[in-house]
Amino acid sequence: MSTNTQSSFGLTATALSLGVISAGAWAALLLMSAMGGMAMAMSPWATTTLAYMFVMWLVMMVAMMVPSTVPMVAMMRKIISNKHDGREAVFRTALFVGGYLGVWAGFSIAATVVQSGLQQGALLSPMLAGTSTFFTGLLFFSAGLFQFSRLKTACLEYCRSPLGFFLASWQTGRWGALRMGLSHGSFCLGCCWALMVLLFTFGVMNLVWVFVLSAVVLIEKLSPFGLVWSRMMGVVLIAGGTSTMIYSAL
Repeated sequence: MSTNTQSSFGLTATALSLGVISAGAWAALLLMSAMGGMAMAMSPWATTTLAYMFVMWLVMMVAMMVPSTVPMVAMMRKIISNKHDGREAVFRTALFVGGYLGVWAGFSIAATVVQSGLQQGALLSPMLAGTSTFFTGLLFFSAGLFQFSRLKTACLEYCRSPLGFFLASWQTGRWGALRMGLSHGSFCLGCCWALMVLLFTFGVMNLVWVFVLSAVVLIEKLSPFGLVWSRMMGVVLIAGGTSTMIYSAL
């Protein structure tokens, strides 16, 4: 098999693997949604509840974020394949993806703790939807402002440019692959965390809302007009948040 054929096969296999991971996560979310709120009615600080919620958040982050990182992982695999054989390329690519998902696992822990606090403060219902109209509006308004921040712009630029990311952040060795995954995950988190927080508004397990936010992230990162889209979403979120807060005050 020629080098070009091997490289093409490797890239196809990588994309398919990420697709299977994402599809599996979406299937798991559908199953969790069908099971209902069995752990949600328990104390928000119970060990069982925290464990269930962490798994839920992690599966949700995998489902939402993995599709948008396909170009970055494919670029990683392509670069590695030019320097190492198939098995080593697969292993280092897996380390890169593991580092990326590790960042979102950390976010999932934080989201679980915040969610339990919001439930304890009665700002979330047992089914994990926001109970305060003003709080919902405030989250939308804040997320909209973040869309115009320098942090958002810088992180989005890195996420949208795989080649630029690797030129600026390339590290050698297996640990280097893991660290690059952690770095990419950190940029991705810096770009998307405010949008993820919006899951606390219409329901953490509201799959329609999860899908909408996934689409917003995907367009931001992969479309040619991603930065313009990000600004447009900022305007929409600020307008929606402002009108919601005004409505809550009437």
